[in-house]
Amino acid sequence: IESVTHENPLQWIEEFKARYNVPDVEELPRFNGGLVGYFGYETIGYIEPRVCKKVKPDEIGAPDILLMVSEELLVFDNLSGKLLLLTHANPQEENAYENAQNRLAELAKKLRETSAKPQSHATPKNVNEEHFVSGFTQDGYENAVRKAKEYITNGDIMQVVLSQRMTIPYSAEPLNLY
Repeated sequence: IESVTHENPLQWIEEFKARYNVPDVEELPRFNGGLVGYFGYETIGYIEPRVCKKVKPDEIGAPDILLMVSEELLVFDNLSGKLLLLTHANPQEENAYENAQNRLAELAKKLRETSAKPQSHATPKNVNEEHFVSGFTQDGYENAVRKAKEYITNGDIMQVVLSQRMTIPYSAEPLNLY
């Protein structure tokens, strides 16, 4: 795992895309590798710096952009019922083709292995509204709505999305939630 921090992440992405070239192969799915991840709301600050004059506190420590390079893929075609295993080979590496073949064989081997059913540590089913924790009180939300209406009336904005982060205790594996 490699982590990169860059003053201008969008520039870094452009530079990466110029170096990491995945060819279009007609027989393969349209996406057959490359960068996958998310761009958070605050990414707009890299595109329109005027929009983000005030730095908001990062309450959960999430990066603005989180991407991974997908060099090994399992693609399930629902229509045909087939599973396709893909891996990338860097043509600048010695023995690139053989190394890619070995990685494919290892992937296939892992898929054939049985794994133990994960233990369930799920959140109880009797969870209700009072278990949720919000960063916004009802009064705070209503004040934000009034302020947004005022901004719209004054012509400062034409649209707003009021959102809130809600949390609830959860003890199972994150992949189980997914």
